[in-house]
Amino acid sequence: MQSVDPSNFFRTEADLALSASRKEKAERNKELGSPIDLPGKPLSIEIRGNDLWTAESGAAIRRTNLETGKTLQVYHGHKGPVTSIALLPSSPNFFSGSWDGTIKTWSSEPKALKASTSAHSDFVKCLKAIPSLGILVSGGSDKVIRFWDISNLDSPLVQIGTLSEHTRPVECLAFDPGSTTASSCTLFTADTMGVVKIWTLDVNITEGRCRPTLVNQFMDHRTGINDMWYGLGTLWTGSTDCTVIMRQYPTASNGANQFRAITLPHTVKSILPLSLTPLNEPLVVVGSADTIVSFDISSPEDPEQLRELDVHAHDVVGLGFWVKKVESKTGAVALEPWIISASLDGTVRRWPFKELITPAPAAPLPPKEKSNGKPSSGLTEEEERELNELLSSDEE
Repeated sequence: MQSVDPSNFFRTEADLALSASRKEKAERNKELGSPIDLPGKPLSIEIRGNDLWTAESGAAIRRTNLETGKTLQVYHGHKGPVTSIALLPSSPNFFSGSWDGTIKTWSSEPKALKASTSAHSDFVKCLKAIPSLGILVSGGSDKVIRFWDISNLDSPLVQIGTLSEHTRPVECLAFDPGSTTASSCTLFTADTMGVVKIWTLDVNITEGRCRPTLVNQFMDHRTGINDMWYGLGTLWTGSTDCTVIMRQYPTASNGANQFRAITLPHTVKSILPLSLTPLNEPLVVVGSADTIVSFDISSPEDPEQLRELDVHAHDVVGLGFWVKKVESKTGAVALEPWIISASLDGTVRRWPFKELITPAPAAPLPPKEKSNGKPSSGLTEEEERELNELLSSDEE
């Protein structure tokens, strides 16, 4: 078996310097953001109630209590890094996808591995459950999208459809809840070339069929898409080309260009549109390299940056919304919005919402030099010396 330990590979001086810089930064910021340290690197996250679910590089899925930071459960069974998790609403069952090419079906109560499905010929990169249609959608590095019947979770999943129109690995999946009926919905798929394809799905579980029809595609990005959301008539995408794009879909009836972009200095790995959370605010939080940046998009054509937190020591690959219950001394319970960030530095951090939208305080001014009691001439020391020499020569 080949080693995957980076310490066994040849590393350039630049690699070593970057590694040292990240280590120093991690130590400097180790107390910021109420960090939860993980044994592996989180590759994606899901949040339900007070529980955080992390797909980790160490071939594990972890369930963590966000209030205490304590691990509740760890699921082992994959033979490679776990890239994605799909939770089922109001159910203890969920799915995970991995570099080992399999999709595994799990139960959290009681904790158990229920089934394993050989799904893709290469890495499974993304999963999306559409419970109202009774299907799970998977995308992989093999450039294929597959559709699975999830009516029986005690056996390997049954494939009921496939797509192979993408020419690059499929990274992201999203669907439009507003378009979903008992047998159809709109699905968005995105790949590492920056292409988004839009499909109408026609599903018949009884006949074991999912028939996708391509209805549109966008090529707004120059390179790969790393995160994608859809809701309230807007498609959100974040890309390695350092942009977040907001595109109205369906397109306005008057044909007006509803394309807006936010440009950042670094690769965008994750996005969280807060308009799609219970907050319903015109704000977006972006994971750009190792920073977390928040924007006010009340005017989409002129987004305003509110705050930048340069705290993580590696890429921020996941952002989530958490509602924390806080009990007062009188017993009253208040609901506080928090933002969760997950990074390849091996930490998950918890941020009060207000902290991310409040501009950073101005840096303090440098202290003034103490006066020696003499009035300043406005000249430098060298200029005063030359002036004194001239005055002395005049006196002579």
